[in-house]
Amino acid sequence: MRPHESNILNKIRTNYKGLNVKIDQFYKNKYLNLIEKIEDIDFITEETISVNIKNFTDLVNSYFRDLRAFSDLYKVKSQAKFESSFLEEISFLMFKDLVDSFKDKDLNFFNKGIYAGFKMNNDATIDIIKKDVDFCIGKEVQLIIEGVKHSVIMPIIAVEVKTYLDATMFGEVQYSMNIINSAVPTAKTFVLMGFRNLADEKIISAKIDSNISQMYSLRKDADSKIESEILEEYYNDIKKSLTSSDTIIPKYGKLFV
Repeated sequence: MRPHESNILNKIRTNYKGLNVKIDQFYKNKYLNLIEKIEDIDFITEETISVNIKNFTDLVNSYFRDLRAFSDLYKVKSQAKFESSFLEEISFLMFKDLVDSFKDKDLNFFNKGIYAGFKMNNDATIDIIKKDVDFCIGKEVQLIIEGVKHSVIMPIIAVEVKTYLDATMFGEVQYSMNIINSAVPTAKTFVLMGFRNLADEKIISAKIDSNISQMYSLRKDADSKIESEILEEYYNDIKKSLTSSDTIIPKYGKLFV
């Protein structure tokens, strides 16, 4: 799944602002070159993971500069989602090897139709609530409800991605993550943002009274580069969530672990 690539190809197909030739050149010369280099990066070997994520981050920062320069030159507006879709795609690229290592568990990438609970209709029939997220690692399972088989994507990891995060968007993110976590209490929910425009008090409050497992701000501000140490922390948290999804509650002592 590559939401940024899908966005670029759609812009070429629809001749966005008459730029299909220029966007196609950018796609072939910049994007495909980036993907070719990322495909050669090993995200599994623990001994080299720090160096490899550093190399990945350098490629990402370089591509972001090219993307921004292209957008500035041809007056591509933020509504075109060039930058935001690439921020979403980072997770799909970064965890490509990690999901492959869990093929025996039938885990996969998703971003649409994630299980978010049930609802009962006025006629007492039951519907499954589904929700879209920006990035999900989960498992497609089959449920039988009143004799009808339903395909359901159960999330293990759910991530909301924002180019930047302000108070208004944060309320929407909290609501989204709370729905997922209420439906699947073992799911880990994360927020990944380019940078934040959010008061410290909001983050402190979210840590106490929301279902968000962790939040990551990749840059100091809109013009700063992404820090590889933050991407490495993000990578390690996702990997840990995949390998230790069972919650063990102690018999006594501190019970929230």
